[in-house]
Amino acid sequence: MNQARLFVVGGAVALVGVVLLVFEVVRTVGSNTLGGAGTALLWVGLGLFAAGAVLVTWAVVGGDLSDADVAIATPPSDNSGETTAP
Repeated sequence: MNQARLFVVGGAVALVGVVLLVFEVVRTVGSNTLGGAGTALLWVGLGLFAAGAVLVTWAVVGGDLSDADVAIATPPSDNSGETTAP
C-alpha cells in the first residue's frame, strides 16, 4: 500500500475513533452513567484511534520497514574467528 493511501486510511480510522470517543464521553458525562455498550464503544474508539495513529505514523516514516526489521533482527557480529596481524 502506498504512503498516500496509508495516510488517508489511517487518518480516517483515527477520526472515526476520535468521534466514537468524544460521543461516548459526552454521553457518559451528560447522563452520569456508563453501561456495557458504552464501555465497548469507548474501547473500540480507543482501538480505532490507536490503529489509525499507527497507520499514519507508518505512512510518515516511509511505509516500508523491511530494512529496519532486518537490522533489528540481526545481531552484531563479534568477529571472534578473525585474527589480525600484529
